[in-house]
Amino acid sequence: MSELATIAELYTPSVNNEGRYIDSVPVNIQHGIRCPCGSNTVFKSRPSFTTHTTSRRHVEWLERINNDQRNYLAENIRLTEQITQQRRLVVSLSNQLEVVRTELRAEQTRADTIKAELDDTKNKLIQCLMNGPNNYTKGNKHD
Repeated sequence: MSELATIAELYTPSVNNEGRYIDSVPVNIQHGIRCPCGSNTVFKSRPSFTTHTTSRRHVEWLERINNDQRNYLAENIRLTEQITQQRRLVVSLSNQLEVVRTELRAEQTRADTIKAELDDTKNKLIQCLMNGPNNYTKGNKHD
C-alpha cells in the first residue's frame, strides 16, 4: 500500500497595523511547517515551531525582512512580471507545438499514401515480371 507524500507548509509571518512582519504561529500544523529563515527543520508541532521563532536565526531573519520590505516588494513585482512572461511563453510554445504536431500528422498521412502507392506499384511490377516480359505491353495496366 502506498502512502501519499505530504509536504510541509511554508511559514509566512503576518503583518501588523504598522506594516511590519510579526510572528503568528499557526494553530493547526497538520503536515509540518518549514520556516524560510534558513532552518532546514520541518517542525511537526506548534510548541516546537513557537520555540523556533525565538531562535537567533529566526529573530534576525524577521528583522531583516522588515528592514528590506521595499526590496522584497520590488522583487515580488519583478518575479510576478517574469511569471506572467513565462506563462505567455508557455502558451505560445504550446500553440507552436500543436501546429507542428498537426503538420507532422499531415506529413505522416502523406507518407502513408505514398507508401501505399509504392507498394501498389511494386506489386504490379512483380506481377508483370512474373507474367513475363512478353505479356507486358506499354501502357497496359495490370490490376
